[in-house]
Amino acid sequence: MFKSFSRFAKLLKIEKFKNLSIIYKLYICFSFIIALLFILSITSFTYYKNDKSNTTLATVHQMNSQTIGEIDSNLQNLIDLTKMPLFYYNSMEPYISNIYGQGKPGNSNLNFNSYLNHDSLSGYNSIYNMMDYIFSLKSDLHSVFMFNLDGTGSYKLRSASLLSPFNPSNEPWFSKSIESFGSPVIIPTYVLSNVSEVEGNKSLVYGVSRAVIDINSSQIKNIILINEDIGFLENMLEKSLIYGGQKILLVNSNHYIISSTKNSETGKNLSKEEYDNFINASKKASKKIKINGLDCLVTTTSSSLSDWKIINIIPVNELNKNIDTMKYRTYFLTIIFILIAFAFLIIITKQIVNPLKSLSNIMKIVEKGYFDVTIDVTSKDEIGHLSSAFNSMTKKIKALIREVYINKLAQKDMEIQMLQNQINPHFIYNTLESIHMMAEINNDKESAQMATTLGSILRYGLSNNSNKLVKVIDEINNLKSYIMLQEIRFDNIENIVIDIDDELFNAEIMKLTFQPIVENSLYHGLSTRESGGILNITGHKRGSNMQFEISDNGVGMTQEQTKSLNGYINNLNQNFKSIGLKNVNSRIKLHYGNEYGLTITSEENVGTIVKILMPYKLNNSSNDKLLP
Repeated sequence: MFKSFSRFAKLLKIEKFKNLSIIYKLYICFSFIIALLFILSITSFTYYKNDKSNTTLATVHQMNSQTIGEIDSNLQNLIDLTKMPLFYYNSMEPYISNIYGQGKPGNSNLNFNSYLNHDSLSGYNSIYNMMDYIFSLKSDLHSVFMFNLDGTGSYKLRSASLLSPFNPSNEPWFSKSIESFGSPVIIPTYVLSNVSEVEGNKSLVYGVSRAVIDINSSQIKNIILINEDIGFLENMLEKSLIYGGQKILLVNSNHYIISSTKNSETGKNLSKEEYDNFINASKKASKKIKINGLDCLVTTTSSSLSDWKIINIIPVNELNKNIDTMKYRTYFLTIIFILIAFAFLIIITKQIVNPLKSLSNIMKIVEKGYFDVTIDVTSKDEIGHLSSAFNSMTKKIKALIREVYINKLAQKDMEIQMLQNQINPHFIYNTLESIHMMAEINNDKESAQMATTLGSILRYGLSNNSNKLVKVIDEINNLKSYIMLQEIRFDNIENIVIDIDDELFNAEIMKLTFQPIVENSLYHGLSTRESGGILNITGHKRGSNMQFEISDNGVGMTQEQTKSLNGYINNLNQNFKSIGLKNVNSRIKLHYGNEYGLTITSEENVGTIVKILMPYKLNNSSNDKLLP
């Protein structure tokens, strides 16, 4: 530990720091910046965001559980209240039998509100008094109904009355109550119409119903219904709202919205797709889905008493409001740290850039041929070593110039001159002219013409260098001379056609482009053909390019051989020994670019086509005439 601290202290000394290697300087600088950004980002922003999300999710789950627990508790109270007739049924039996007529509930003539105002019964022996007692047990009840099996019966509303009878015999919950035979039936939100002293004469309620069973006969005597105003559920959901834009739904397994913090949705149905999306999202780790293009966090909590579920939907952007504030603070602090780090970086880079600039300036001087310069070595790092090596190099270069460049290069020039004298083209031209004259003397016109043509071909090929740019017409004339010689040699060639557009005659082309390709066609394509050999040379302008094709009807090649040859001329393999095609292709690509050059297609026993693609450029040198 002490050694590490001591080493760090030494690094703070500028002179010591200057002698460190460049890689250590850069490592310290960037490590400092990265460490600051990493610590700031991880500890201040990411951690805060994750912690905030987890805390929010836990809070939402807790509030969901608390809300559904209170709703379940309230439902349990309603369920317990529906048991009231079971306790008092025996004391009510004489009166109920009298009303029903001979104790036959199925044939009763019980009329609407017929249970009310029967003062002859005392205590809880009257149904009205029992309802009144139920109201006294729970202050927020909306209404209590007691029906016989055909749906008629009595009721009590806390602060209103019905303008017309309420007969629920066709409602699903009524039938389910009879089928359940004494088990409670939880009824989701529905509209109770024709209620006086209520705006619109409609009340939104939910409730619990139960069939009242005669203990002695085990028969259903009545159906009791206890309703509570939807306001209780709305208040419970409203208390769970924390964030702006948050929405809480209370739904059942039939996708029916029992209550919602958005009141207009209460009493409506979710689509199956919406319901499934909410339920499935709450089961996943992310718990996020898109609703109307907005990312939302969805949690669900199920009731332990019914099939009701709370669906809590919170927009993610509302969750991240505080996080965004933290983010901006993080950005601000990050910028400050970066500026500090940048200041350190400038100091460090000066130790690298300034010496390199000095070295670069000296090298430019040396590049111009002045070698009597040196660089001052001020450090022992890589740049210091490089400066020392450069000074040593310039000294050696001056020595080499004296020893090698002057003496040995002069000797090399003499050797080259000797070789040139040995292969002086004038000697070849004069020899061919002598052969031509001897053939003329001997009246051998064909040999004389061959000597003249060969001299023309050699003069064209040996003049200047093979990479010289010439006109297309020059290449055509040289090709015609070459073909003239080959037609004398090959008697199996039936026809050689040159068809090049006139507009290409003055375009520039690399010297000796056509001849190697034609030579390849004659020697490899047509040489084994006994007769009927055909060679076509065509050229046309294609936009800003020109394309030439040299085709023959020789032996051709297989697809594998063709692919291999194309690879060979593009330096992808060494499967062939011929250098003609490869040389032409390489020269074109080097001069014009890789998009130009040769492309070979062939079919066995049909023939071969060599396509040449080059840019169209005019050659402004003096025009030559086309040979016949």
